[in-house]
Parts: sequence; C-alpha cells; structure tokens
Amino acid sequence: MSSNVAVMPDEQRYVVNGYPGADWVSNVRVADQATLTQGRRSERVRMAELQADEARPVLREFPAQVPTGVDLMKRAGVLTDGTPDELEGLAGRLPVFRIDPIT
Repeated sequence: MSSNVAVMPDEQRYVVNGYPGADWVSNVRVADQATLTQGRRSERVRMAELQADEARPVLREFPAQVPTGVDLMKRAGVLTDGTPDELEGLAGRLPVFRIDPIT
C-alpha cells in the first residue's frame, strides 16, 4: 500500500487504491485484520470498503489531503488532472477503505 492514507476533518482515516490491480486490495477484502506500517510504527486495523456514495466525499477531499498520492496516481495513469471532481467521478471504480483501529 502506498502513502495514500487520508485523514478527514472528522479524524477518520481512509486509504485509496491508486494502482489498478494492486494485490493489497484483494488481500484486504478477504482479511479480518491488516497491519499498517509507517517507518517503525505498526498498527493492527480492520478495513471496511466504502460504497460509491460513501467514497465520494473522501475522494473529493483526497487531493487536498494527499497531493503526493494524486501525483503517483497521475504517473500510474489512473488520473489525468487530479482534481476533486475527477477523483469523485471515480467513486465505485476506485476502491476506498475506512481504517478502523482495533481496540
């Protein structure tokens, strides 16, 4: 998974798949839990895939939250301009997962 984790104003975290056919998406869909690692920090989480209507506001906010992720998605050919409208238009085709900590 790349650095495509967005933290929304309500402090909820989401990850957006920026690469078509990425193995991690299939793995998350069947796994009960996942481990997120950034540097030396690891965290066990559950990840819930969002339906298109739920994903739209996350995708709209994504360019402001994760501009480097948008740049990666443009280089991968997923996006042309990386605008909020373009990302929101991919709702239902671009997997978006909510990250829920395991407490």
